[in-house]
Amino acid sequence: MPRIFRHRSVTTPIARIRGSGGNICGTGFLIGARHVLTCAHVVDDALMRLRGTDKAPNEAVSLDLPFLNQRELTANVVAWAPMRSLESLEVDPVSDIAVLELEETVEGGIENHDVRLASPPLGTSFVTFGFPGGLDNGTEAGGEVRLTDASGWHQVRDVQVHGHFVEPGFSGAPVFDTDDG
Repeated sequence: MPRIFRHRSVTTPIARIRGSGGNICGTGFLIGARHVLTCAHVVDDALMRLRGTDKAPNEAVSLDLPFLNQRELTANVVAWAPMRSLESLEVDPVSDIAVLELEETVEGGIENHDVRLASPPLGTSFVTFGFPGGLDNGTEAGGEVRLTDASGWHQVRDVQVHGHFVEPGFSGAPVFDTDDG
């Protein structure tokens, strides 16, 4: 089941995952005080690796936590599930996940008691925050949960009149239920 996170602010735990030269490769979010969850393909992009590489990288990943005023952090990969093809997801849906461990402790992450296991019902509104191209300070996107496909993946729809929808740069971002956080 998907996880819906209850947290005091959508933006507080947000991380910018950075590549060489400081370019933003995607989003992640702080869990507890030492871990950042993101997509494996975001880490592959940041380290200029081929997406879907089976072996976890040994190189440190650069990131920052802009809403916690934490700049120039580094982290190492401690859990890895590489990005895989859509066909293989029907057999094993665990894909495209990277857990990073920060070299230092930072307060302000999502805690275990903030997580509720739930499958969002049809029509559930959501919001997320990411860093699409050209928006280095980030922006929100939102929509609603629609039908579930034959493989069990939820489909979402943009219902906004203005603004952004999920696009490259939002990869790795948490998704919050707008009704209860």
